[in-house]
Amino acid sequence: FTLPRSLEAMEFLFIPNFDLFTETTFISIVAQAFFSLSLGMGIMMLYGGYMPKTDNLVKNAVQTTIFSSIVFAIVSSILVYNIVFAYGLDMSAGPSLLFIVLPQAFADMPFGNIVAMIFFGLVFVAAFTSAISLFEVSTVFLNKHFNISRKMAVFLVSSLVMVVGSLASLSLSGYVGAYDRTALSYGVLLIVMIIGCVFLYKPAVRYFKNYYGLSQGQTKPRVVLALLAFCLVAYGFFDFNAGKGIFDILDTTTEQITIPLGGILVAIFISMVMDKNTVKNQLGVVGTNFWWTYFMLFNKYVIPIVVLIIMAYTFF
Repeated sequence: FTLPRSLEAMEFLFIPNFDLFTETTFISIVAQAFFSLSLGMGIMMLYGGYMPKTDNLVKNAVQTTIFSSIVFAIVSSILVYNIVFAYGLDMSAGPSLLFIVLPQAFADMPFGNIVAMIFFGLVFVAAFTSAISLFEVSTVFLNKHFNISRKMAVFLVSSLVMVVGSLASLSLSGYVGAYDRTALSYGVLLIVMIIGCVFLYKPAVRYFKNYYGLSQGQTKPRVVLALLAFCLVAYGFFDFNAGKGIFDILDTTTEQITIPLGGILVAIFISMVMDKNTVKNQLGVVGTNFWWTYFMLFNKYVIPIVVLIIMAYTFF
């Protein structure tokens, strides 16, 4: 607050300007809320499996929401935007704000080297702890469903993330450019579909047989439909991201599709698939009260419908 233009920074941060709202603003708000609370990615459900039975799930959820989304978010925003305004930096720089713009400010301020070391040290801690939670979801999935050891699962996930992350980083520098709707890109898409169908065929057959006890004749049509759905999703992904670089593809896909869709599926799973008594036991609910009715109503109808409307508004 001792920096120049601090008042302007606070006005920009806390006074809404609805003229700047666009069709992507609402889905960005939803995605940010989901991401900051680790919702829609399986993380909270997975961590719930490690929690002691004596822990209060509702209390933990409320504390996480308050401290993560309100206290820490506000404090970090005040810190960053005071620096941005004081040094006349580009506030819409996006990811480059963290790694390109802010270091310029640190270089000019007193004891900037020390501040920069502390700041990026904390950024590393935040990124590393987030990576652990994100890796654990994929690691447990590979370990439980494909009988791959935890060490090998961590190695496979880490290798994939390193490759994709490197390509995303290079795309910001122009070394890995955007693809467009050309004969070559359609050929690559076809190869991806074929390879994907080959790798997914046996797990799909095993899934329908083991989980539903279906005969060979009943399994084949379902497997064909599942593979067709995969091809449609792959084509939709291709068409939606044509003309974008790898970083932008990953950013928009997770922000506008996968995280909100994951949140919808979690809400539906809790309200319509899970045994109601199990949900009550986990939440510490006795009998049926207003809070329980409100909770189930929101998960069953309000959350899926509202998020779907926001997603549709963003796309169309």
